[in-house]
Amino acid sequence: MYKQRISSGMLPFILFIAISSVNAAEEGKTTNVETPQGNINITITNTNTNSNDVKSQSVEVSDEPPSRRHAIGIGTWGLTIRNPDADADTSYGGGALSYQYGLNDHIVLRVNLYGAKQEDFDDETIGGVDGQVLLTTNARNNGFKFYVGGGYFSEKWKNEVTDKEDSYNGAEVVFGLGYNFSRVGLDITGAVRPKSAYDADGPNSPDLLFVTGAARLTFRY
Repeated sequence: MYKQRISSGMLPFILFIAISSVNAAEEGKTTNVETPQGNINITITNTNTNSNDVKSQSVEVSDEPPSRRHAIGIGTWGLTIRNPDADADTSYGGGALSYQYGLNDHIVLRVNLYGAKQEDFDDETIGGVDGQVLLTTNARNNGFKFYVGGGYFSEKWKNEVTDKEDSYNGAEVVFGLGYNFSRVGLDITGAVRPKSAYDADGPNSPDLLFVTGAARLTFRY
């Protein structure tokens, strides 16, 4: 493990924090502490020094960044319906809120709550939620990340002119990339949905393609 070089002026301050935490800390537990030099990890280890059970304490200081399991995000969300028989696509645009939890550094659970309106005529709205299980190269630590996975969505569509409502649900294939900073993250994701989920798979139906896209800013903790 890479050891951070601590200036002689900062060492008493860091040791004071570590020793003050001894009573509350479990043996071998690593605690992240914010200092004027940045975040550091402190590990306190208790060892027996003689037969009288007298214990000594060693303090290990490391600049390894903390692992962030949780993330709350806000951003944009959209759906595009590609019809090869039409001159133009049908697009819906809006926003989304998200929460994700990293089971480990390679598996992420994510929930998105979103809403959008038809961009051309503004007479049809979409509101929905989806849950996703993602395989990723870097779920919890700083740096780039790439992921792929699957999910399930449930939506309600409403026509603002006729007040007609329709509900749709189904599976989706998810892909994306992003970058994790210490406290924030940036994500760009896309998903492909089958036309059967939208009851558009009849014998005379065109070969429609349903694709969603999202960009979000997340707070990591």
